[in-house]
Amino acid sequence: MRKRTLLIGIIALLYSCGTPDLGNNWSQGPQLPFPVAYFTTAGRYLIGGDSTSVDYLNTNIYFDGTEYVLKAPLEIDSVPIPLKSPCSAFDGTKVYVFGGYAAGGTSFAFSYDPGADSWRDIGPMPYSTYGCSAAYSGGEIHIMGGEGQTDHYVYVPSSDTFVSEPPSLYTHDFGCAVAMGTSIYLIGGGNDLVEEYDITTNTWSEKARLGLWLEGHACVEYDGYIYVFGGRMENGNINTQVFRYDPAADRWEAVSEIPTPRAFLGAFVYGNTIHVVGGVDDNGNRTRLDEVFIPQSPVQ
Repeated sequence: MRKRTLLIGIIALLYSCGTPDLGNNWSQGPQLPFPVAYFTTAGRYLIGGDSTSVDYLNTNIYFDGTEYVLKAPLEIDSVPIPLKSPCSAFDGTKVYVFGGYAAGGTSFAFSYDPGADSWRDIGPMPYSTYGCSAAYSGGEIHIMGGEGQTDHYVYVPSSDTFVSEPPSLYTHDFGCAVAMGTSIYLIGGGNDLVEEYDITTNTWSEKARLGLWLEGHACVEYDGYIYVFGGRMENGNINTQVFRYDPAADRWEAVSEIPTPRAFLGAFVYGNTIHVVGGVDDNGNRTRLDEVFIPQSPVQ
């Protein structure tokens, strides 16, 4: 009996050594004020989206470190601007929102000043889109793709201008983008493709594929790595895995599983955690969820 127990223990040890640690470091965060999906996330701000399939929102939700609070809604001259699936970026001072669906793709562009809690119309931008991606780097905001397009424009806040840049190699609809140093990574969006834009040379190049067709996923940079959460797969099911990308090694790996799989969600970094918020669950319901992920340091 003792030998049998020892053998089982050895087998279990070998199995554990050959199985990657999923690092399921999850906790429950505060709920959003209402169910929401198809919104855009810029820093700790969640803007627009919908609470049903036809109820587009102009809301501006902010995480203050403890709970979610409503800030000035997206309105210009007291006129609400309800938007679904815009893209956005935060430059550390202001939030910038581009495009979005409102009976079709739009060329809207707005900035939000948290200090004044007010919005400004900075558009139109040079093309109409929704399901686009945006990322801030070096004083400029890159706006890319969406709606079957490869367009790539830079908004320069200091001059309040839009500048045309080289288009991406592929279309990315409902993908996500992350800026790291002088590179911008454009990930998925109706495919499993990953592209890197080198800001110094103004060129695009293909990187290691994600290995899973995704749209409506969320991504963030944390500690030199890119994390991808949720998203809808090509077969219509929702992705359960959390992926981590190492830009130095050009390598993807699955590191966890999301407690509540969701698509068309958002994610942002707060301290040493990543908040994964809102979205559509596998029953087609919009959610108020905030599930908080604590990344583990990769084993070197």
